[in-house]
Amino acid sequence: MPIIIVVLLYLYFAFCQQKIAKKLQTENSWQAWVPFLNLHFLMKMAKKPFWWSWIASFGLIVSFFAIIFREDTTSFVFVVNWIGILILLGWISIWKSIAKQINFTRLRVLLSASLSIFLLFLFIIMFDLTELFLFTVFSFPMIIFFILSIVAFASVAFLKAEIIEFKDATESDVVVADEKAGIEEMEKGKRKQLNILLIFAAPFILMGLFLMLIIFLFWMQLPQSPYIGSVFIILISVVLFISLAVFYYKKKNKL
Repeated sequence: MPIIIVVLLYLYFAFCQQKIAKKLQTENSWQAWVPFLNLHFLMKMAKKPFWWSWIASFGLIVSFFAIIFREDTTSFVFVVNWIGILILLGWISIWKSIAKQINFTRLRVLLSASLSIFLLFLFIIMFDLTELFLFTVFSFPMIIFFILSIVAFASVAFLKAEIIEFKDATESDVVVADEKAGIEEMEKGKRKQLNILLIFAAPFILMGLFLMLIIFLFWMQLPQSPYIGSVFIILISVVLFISLAVFYYKKKNKL
């Protein structure tokens, strides 16, 4: 079950990354589907140096080689966990660079930042969960990394996008307008309403899959089971916060 969850999250992440790459007119958008290579592609979209790619993918590479060499040591578990924290911190810095490029508003910055803090908090209180996925590329830090990627790209970047559909354009000719640009000045274009299902589905699918993972861990009767109740409450709170934030955004922009 955890592997299926992560595979679905990864495919969803790659799909969103490719879509945004096309909107930003980034070359070789197919790289979004290739493991490891899509991390470098992500840095290229964020205009980061090449060595940032290696920092972000270090945890994946170490976990991959752990499968081959079967290094069964307790200390390695903590190394993987701390690598996960470094990935989180690195991703936050990457996200900040992307935020400068896409020009987020304060509401969406608050949304991503609060979710990042929540996931980091959840990662710390359930610190030993990596033992369940030990020596796999689907370790708990990687799940956090993919979830954070989905939150940053699917739930936030699509909220930012003002999609303009031109009458004489093809389906691929989609323009992401700057927030400061006056849509009324574009004579050929007409404003296209954002997909409500996409806005609402991304956070709920995210939390639903994560809740399935927690139920699975509870079924495995791990020592962390006392945290299940508090984590469940936090999940509900985050979902409600996302719903209110989306409702506020839609009402403010009259979508």
